[in-house]
Amino acid sequence: MPDRRPAAIIFAAGLAVIAAGTAGLLLTRHPTPAMRPVAAGVAALPAPTGPIVAPPPSAQPAPVPRPVSLTIPLIGVKTQLITLGLAAGGALQVPSSTAVAGWYTGSPRPGAVGSAIIVGHIDSLTGPGVFYRLSELRQGDDVYIKRADGTTAEFRVTSVQTYLKDHFPTQTVYGPTPDAELRLITCGGAFDPATGHYLSNIVVYATQVKLAACRAACEARAMTPRERYEDLVDEFTGADGVTLPPGGSGFGRGALRYRRKIFAMFVRGHLVVKLPGPRVDELVAGGHGERFDANKGTPMKEWFSLDPGSALPWTPLAREALDFARSQATN
Repeated sequence: MPDRRPAAIIFAAGLAVIAAGTAGLLLTRHPTPAMRPVAAGVAALPAPTGPIVAPPPSAQPAPVPRPVSLTIPLIGVKTQLITLGLAAGGALQVPSSTAVAGWYTGSPRPGAVGSAIIVGHIDSLTGPGVFYRLSELRQGDDVYIKRADGTTAEFRVTSVQTYLKDHFPTQTVYGPTPDAELRLITCGGAFDPATGHYLSNIVVYATQVKLAACRAACEARAMTPRERYEDLVDEFTGADGVTLPPGGSGFGRGALRYRRKIFAMFVRGHLVVKLPGPRVDELVAGGHGERFDANKGTPMKEWFSLDPGSALPWTPLAREALDFARSQATN
């Protein structure tokens, strides 16, 4: 079967500009208030009505109905979902209107196992787009997908990430997952008036509620960093090209490797991952940790040590590191 993952970088640029000639607006960022009120003129929405369905319980679940609408109560989003495919050259199609979001039909349907992809515009010359406030979402916020059979799939946000388009982690965003997950994608970051494009993408990661609740329970029982890393290793078991830690003592003996190159390891109680330098800069600036120093007195440019107290989930960060390792292996 051909690889139907879109050319992420091409798609990423496309979200900033509408084909009809309207260019993306400069996004004015405001500090998020402590109570996170909705924007003026945009009311918080109630959750949609209809039966809430759980993730597929078996290895061969019944087919998941087609998604028809998206509701994100906290940020006032309620939109029909159009279908999107691939354009010439492998770029992901984007909605022709800034007022609606679209589901990429080459990804799983929301509620099926895998990463369901939904994209929308942040803005245009005429004003805010459907995903203008996407960056305000936080871990624990709810997202609802209504399906063609009248049922609703409820998802819970696990992470909100901003990626430079030049370092978009394709495998992390579009790659396979062991459960029913959702990716909401738009443009963000700084705006380049010379090109009419935003320089980054905002990606919201969400997991269907039954699984999200399970993970919250795991966190509630106060897993140690060592236990979290052991769980992380389990998640990468069987991943293509990944070598699991051989065990034993000594630097790097507990590391995850891709084609013999370390991309994640556990050092002095910290998850340490290899990422592009600009991405490490973003994480450090966000207060999530620091550049890794292997006791040589010089922090390493492409190695990031995650603070155990950070709210960032470990698995997406490790997947991002694996994607970076794969990209280096092909260069």
